[in-house]
Amino acid sequence: QLWDVEHMDLPIWRSKNGHKHIIHSISCHTTESQGTAPEFITTSRDRTVMLWDTRNRSGAMVKIEEQDEKIGAGQTKQIVESWCSIFGPGGNQIISGYSDGSISCFDLRNLSQLWNVTLPSDPSKKKGVCDMDIQTLASGEKRLIV
Repeated sequence: QLWDVEHMDLPIWRSKNGHKHIIHSISCHTTESQGTAPEFITTSRDRTVMLWDTRNRSGAMVKIEEQDEKIGAGQTKQIVESWCSIFGPGGNQIISGYSDGSISCFDLRNLSQLWNVTLPSDPSKKKGVCDMDIQTLASGEKRLIV
């Protein structure tokens, strides 16, 4: 749901087809020419990342679902949840962080995965990516902060 913080009595936008479980994060994409955030990303315990457009009330424009891992007999399956997502530089990419410490980048123009990395971690500790941001340096270089 989208709310006007000056008038919280009724939402100004709501979708009928959303996530099946709790939402972990929301990230908005605002362009200077629009001045508003018509698009936003949500991540959920249901293992999906959804791209929404507030100009469309029928449902998510894009839905990225985490695929089930195939495991052998006697192995424990790890459920991987998407914990956070942000728009990449230019707004044409979604970068998502997961409960297993992996990060994936998806291209919205052709709906393909550009890259996937798993962050190194201490095996005795739990790992997961729960927040990210893009830092733009004075030189124009962009860095992903995890």
